[in-house]
Amino acid sequence: MEEQLRDFVLDSLGTNTKKMNELVNSTAKKLAKKDENLEDMVLAMKKEIEELKRELMIYKATLSNGMLSSRPKQQAMDVSKLEKFKGARSTRDVGNFLWEMDELMLQISDLNEKRTFYWFVDGLNPWEKHELLRQGIIELTVAMSKIKSFVELGLMNDKFESSKPNGKSNGERNHEKMKRGIVMMATVLIT
Repeated sequence: MEEQLRDFVLDSLGTNTKKMNELVNSTAKKLAKKDENLEDMVLAMKKEIEELKRELMIYKATLSNGMLSSRPKQQAMDVSKLEKFKGARSTRDVGNFLWEMDELMLQISDLNEKRTFYWFVDGLNPWEKHELLRQGIIELTVAMSKIKSFVELGLMNDKFESSKPNGKSNGERNHEKMKRGIVMMATVLIT
């Protein structure tokens, strides 16, 4: 009887152990899947944060150049007076009028974009302006992103031993000019 009881208890424990192991394994798989989902969500949020940081940089650059703080002056537009309505009009006249107004509106919005770009460029260093002109950049958002990648390089005499006189010269070189320093400016586009 004792032996039967022991066998029964061992069988029960073996079955329970098997069920517990299956439960632990399934729970571990579910947790691993949730962990992967969380990692994907974190990566997506990091990308969104980077994009928001880039937008913030553009807004800060816009504010620092005073583009949003100063309102552009309203331009006086030459609008011809309309003739007095004499009855019926042809659809061609109406169509031409609508086409002219459409073209005029396109010019006005384009003018504001160009003015904003030139305000931005006006706040840059001369060498940065030259580099934008050299690359043919005429859009504000492209210019703002490119300006961050420009680097000013310069050679300084006190940093390089090769520019100092070594005393082996026959005296014909002008070492005073080298002592004053020659600064070379260059721009490098970092890709």
